[in-house]
Amino acid sequence: MTEFELEIMTPERHFYEGKAQGLTVTLPDGLFTILGGHAPMVAALEVGELRYKTDGQWRECAASEGFLEVMSDGHVIVFVQACENADEIDVGRAKAAAERAKERLSSSESIREYEMSRIALARAMNRLRVKGRSRYI
Repeated sequence: MTEFELEIMTPERHFYEGKAQGLTVTLPDGLFTILGGHAPMVAALEVGELRYKTDGQWRECAASEGFLEVMSDGHVIVFVQACENADEIDVGRAKAAAERAKERLSSSESIREYEMSRIALARAMNRLRVKGRSRYI
């Protein structure tokens, strides 16, 4: 399988940098996988799973919204607001965040408050989903 250079960055850290054999991200219309030799493209990312294959093993992460670019030389750069490995996710913290977001969602007084609460809830639920699946990968 053809390898490519992959960078996954958040505002706080360089999450991953190195060779990869595959990358699966969540786009607005579903999951999308990039393999070596992919055509250049730019895409918006939704809150959801982000998986990358390195050294023959898939690593699953919880990622927030962002975008990616596949460059003409095959280099792939992913920019997301947050990205966490399954083993970094604190289930108690994620459950508490989901509860807070649900409460804010029901009491939102503006479209902006509603949208921010909806995104917070999506992030918390995604963390719980990724953490729950990590035992089986």
